[in-house]
Amino acid sequence: MQRISASTRKDALVEAALRLVARHGIAAASTRAITAEAGMSLASFHYVFPSRDALLAEVIERALEREIDAQSLVPYDGLTLEERVYRAFLTSLQLLAADAGTELAMFELMNHALRTPGLEPLARRQYERYWDVAEALVIETGAQWSRPAREIAQIVVSLNDGISLAWLATRDHEAAQRMAAVAAGAVCRLAVDPR
Repeated sequence: MQRISASTRKDALVEAALRLVARHGIAAASTRAITAEAGMSLASFHYVFPSRDALLAEVIERALEREIDAQSLVPYDGLTLEERVYRAFLTSLQLLAADAGTELAMFELMNHALRTPGLEPLARRQYERYWDVAEALVIETGAQWSRPAREIAQIVVSLNDGISLAWLATRDHEAAQRMAAVAAGAVCRLAVDPR
């Protein structure tokens, strides 16, 4: 029998958990269901993760990394600041439309963490990672801002969450694009020197 490395097991379990939460919600993502989805035994789960919550933390990180990678592929050369910010919002919207289940899973994972005693730090970590990504994008613009980059990033994430939740509820692409344009304009008004 071929031995599967711990990192391969970990990857398979994280992907299985993300698929389950995206398809059926967090309640369906028991350790048994996750291992069945991954085609592994329950013992394989405990070999890699000390708990379901440790796995859920990894699921959050994996989904965030995908969003980071997608944003890093967006070409921004030759665009004005407002065009860049708008394109970043649109990229998030495109990711959402392409895989609404994963974004819904991220909201559900955050809510689960907030409602589960001891897991509250997972929700905070999720938002800190969102803010990290947005802050890097804010800094990369090269603009000078009226507020610290971290505060701008927090505003961007809040606006993006609102757009995402509205889209998840309505699936109205045109409304989401309008909201993204207004959000981009609002963010850019915080720039002192847009460059």
